[in-house]
Amino acid sequence: MKCQKNGFCVVRDDITVLEDAIRNAEFLIFSTPTRWGNISALMLKCFERLFGFLIQEVRQGFPKKMNANGKKAILVTSCSTPFPFNIIFNQSSACFSRLKEICNYSGIKVIKTIVLPGTLEMQEVPQKYFEKAEKVGKAYFSCL
Repeated sequence: MKCQKNGFCVVRDDITVLEDAIRNAEFLIFSTPTRWGNISALMLKCFERLFGFLIQEVRQGFPKKMNANGKKAILVTSCSTPFPFNIIFNQSSACFSRLKEICNYSGIKVIKTIVLPGTLEMQEVPQKYFEKAEKVGKAYFSCL
């Protein structure tokens, strides 16, 4: 629990790049493939390393929101399960649930989710998903 006392991961490697990026960002985009209805192991490890940086546990009550409090985020996932089964079998929605929980405790407001289902045999991303991402970007970023 040393990271909780320090407010950052005790292993000071490339995690500092992520800490700086989160601290300086106005907007966050978290993207991960859906793995068995969850976030990827790499994304989970990243959030585990950011534990003390994002929240500070308190004796009683909810954790204190730290360095990302008040930021906004878009969540993106891909899922090999085709639509509508990615929803029916709680694949994409469970992945988003994990990300939303992390965001909630960190004080990050999720403003949009984007999912690309049915990637198992997909050779390339269909154009409509690029158009959807562009539409979301234009709705939230005035520079686009």
